[in-house]
Amino acid sequence: QALARDEVLPGPLRRLGRGSGPGDEPRLATVMSMVLAIAIVSIGDLDAVAPVLTMFFLVTYAVVNLVSAAERYLGSPSFRPTFRVHWSLSLVGGIGCVLVMFLINVRASIAAFAVVGVIWFLLDRRGTQARFGDVRQGIWLALVRWSIGKIHPTSDPRSWRPNVLVFAGSPTKRWYLIDFGASLTSARGMLTVATVLPDNTPTARKRQLSKTVREYLEERKVKALVRVVGAPNPYVGARVLVEGYGLGPLVPNTVVLGDGAGLDHPERHEFIGTIAKLHEAGRNVLVVRAPNDTTYGARRRIDLWLRSMRDNGATMLTLATALQASRRWRRSKVTVRMVVTNEPAARTAGTNLRSLLDTARLAADVDIVVDDRPIAEVINERAAGADLTMIGLPDPCTNPDDFHDRCQATLDRVDLASPVLFVLASADVDMTEILS
Repeated sequence: QALARDEVLPGPLRRLGRGSGPGDEPRLATVMSMVLAIAIVSIGDLDAVAPVLTMFFLVTYAVVNLVSAAERYLGSPSFRPTFRVHWSLSLVGGIGCVLVMFLINVRASIAAFAVVGVIWFLLDRRGTQARFGDVRQGIWLALVRWSIGKIHPTSDPRSWRPNVLVFAGSPTKRWYLIDFGASLTSARGMLTVATVLPDNTPTARKRQLSKTVREYLEERKVKALVRVVGAPNPYVGARVLVEGYGLGPLVPNTVVLGDGAGLDHPERHEFIGTIAKLHEAGRNVLVVRAPNDTTYGARRRIDLWLRSMRDNGATMLTLATALQASRRWRRSKVTVRMVVTNEPAARTAGTNLRSLLDTARLAADVDIVVDDRPIAEVINERAAGADLTMIGLPDPCTNPDDFHDRCQATLDRVDLASPVLFVLASADVDMTEILS
């Protein structure tokens, strides 16, 4: 009856959950149990059945003891048994049950664990929701607490990992931002998808949207945290969330934004001001432009337009390497391109770049372009076939008074039909050390 009510049994057998009379007696379930018992006895060889039944009894006792040990050790507030024992005693009991199983019959023990594993797999695949707490959540929380305590606020740049905060707005409309963030953090970083709603949005609406976004990400098999916040406008929301979001030393070090194309002048000015503020907060700022919300094509070619290693160059190389480590971009090829005005400069730049890439053990091609035209014109002409083009943004710390004009010029003059990534590297981490 209990198994049926917890929806563990398949559909037709859930009728066994019905009770009878004022005492809710499990009459149907009792009849079914009797039928099973008679069927087993009818085999005529109880000695063959006894070890199997013993295995499942011992598995049950082992699991109860191990769960009790875990709950007691983790100090779960909801675990308040009448009969209290120390967690170590429960642990010894659980281990003892497993040892006794193998002492009785090794094959039957393995078979019992296999059956339990299959049942767990089927229930997990069905997405069955238990009506009681899950001890695994307490275990994960304990591991998170322990791990965060081991993270040093000022870690070595070589241990840098992308912890990405994506301001996606509506994920269904700007999926290319989440796609990029998921590729960047694949198997090596953390991803948070954020949405900023108006300040007067009801709390229930925020919760519902957060749930909808999580379900949408799960359907797309993207592992990410979700944050929905309220603010007077998206720019204020972005600044507040970047400053306040995180746990101890585990805070987003990279922020991904859409490019804000089509905004009127006041909003465009605030958008660029937000880029400067995020940079001032010590974050890498990545502005992704995908014309008509297109995808990243075949994901085979990444063009990286370089000025110098310290001028966003090291960060762009690190990001390109992180992308290539993902499943989506694993077959991509990186080409580092640089524009110079004469042949002697081209020879020097080519030699230095190849030496740096060899030292850093990076598999990338080098293309030195001799052209005295503005770099944006050269990029528009030569980057047409790239699946992703990386370009550095000007540093707000250099001539901050005209940063708005320099940033807007960079954003507006590059006009490609394929996705473009504008990169503004944080000054808090020397990414050149990663390449040394």
